[in-house]
Amino acid sequence: MSPIVSMNPDDPGQVKAAAELHKCLLPHSPVSRLGYFFMKKFYYTKLVRAGLIRCDLYRENGRYVALSVSTGHPFTFMEEGKKRYWTDLCFVLVVSVLQWPPRALILWSMALRSRNRSHQEDTGKIAEYLTLCVLPEYASVKDSESGLTVSHAMLSKTTAYFKSRGFEEIHLVIEKENRLAFRFYERYGIVAKEAPYIPGHCVLASLPLDGP
Repeated sequence: MSPIVSMNPDDPGQVKAAAELHKCLLPHSPVSRLGYFFMKKFYYTKLVRAGLIRCDLYRENGRYVALSVSTGHPFTFMEEGKKRYWTDLCFVLVVSVLQWPPRALILWSMALRSRNRSHQEDTGKIAEYLTLCVLPEYASVKDSESGLTVSHAMLSKTTAYFKSRGFEEIHLVIEKENRLAFRFYERYGIVAKEAPYIPGHCVLASLPLDGP
């Protein structure tokens, strides 16, 4: 059995693992800042079930140690999720804001960014890598199937998935100060791009899928 598992949104254990990895390893990301309840009840359930995002988990020694999240709908996945699950989303967000009122400002910022994204032209050929994170103690572990380290094995699976479906590039939003991420993705030939919806402290990079 492959250690890379496509997350089942109806499996509470896998949903919990995804939310906990996201919260632990990316605590300052907008999704994490909207709270654990938001991730468990909407992001890693509703959006995955609807096919708006896809999520892979890496299992090693009986535990989930890495998380990979991507989407084939980079400009519309949040807006489409809002339309499909408006009532559920309102409930989740009200609870999240009541748990920590400053989330209202985070929510407002995310809503504006999502609306700006939805105005971009969707060619159907662009995917986006939303999240890739590995517990530090497993960063150097080699995948039993590919021989790659966990992060490279998960990226390889994601690129293969989108390439097989006719996508031409994968977008990534990388913080300008995140030199480790730049070094990781540079070996895959990323190219910087301009995008009006990207925050000023980040860069939009494109990973081409036209290789062999």
